Amino acid sequence: MKKNEHKYKFTAMPVNLTACMDNNCRSMLFTLLQLSSYFENRSKSENKKWDGWFFRSNADLQAESRLSENLVRATISTFYRIGIVDVKLDGKSKNQTPNKFRLNEAAMLQWEKYSLEDCIKNPDYAIKTDQHKATGWKPSYRRMVKNLCLGIKIT
Repeated sequence: MKKNEHKYKFTAMPVNLTACMDNNCRSMLFTLLQLSSYFENRSKSENKKWDGWFFRSNADLQAESRLSENLVRATISTFYRIGIVDVKLDGKSKNQTPNKFRLNEAAMLQWEKYSLEDCIKNPDYAIKTDQHKATGWKPSYRRMVKNLCLGIKIT
């Protein structure tokens, strides 16, 4: 092994964005960043053009993030609501679970304009997992799909 060569890999995390998140969102962001990096590298090694979209089932996301099924939905909903992830839904299933994802790097970089201290101490910048236990809660990505079917774009 050469000097400065490592046998382990790193995942680049947007520091300020991560600092603003609760632990559930941090876990899911790490998982999605890992997956995005993996699929991008795999596409490059196969000489394929990568459009940023990757597939992952809810069960896979549960195992990889160590979050429950409902927390997976809630964190994805949170990310969709703040614009850092795009989703495509499986139109066949009753629950319309998102299973295709694309990270929005430009939206993530917007968080870097804040100082790390602001992200940690300012409650206005806190990113908390959507309140999935609230009565009548629906994931933000499901509301958007319903509105798009009506020809209305509401976030």
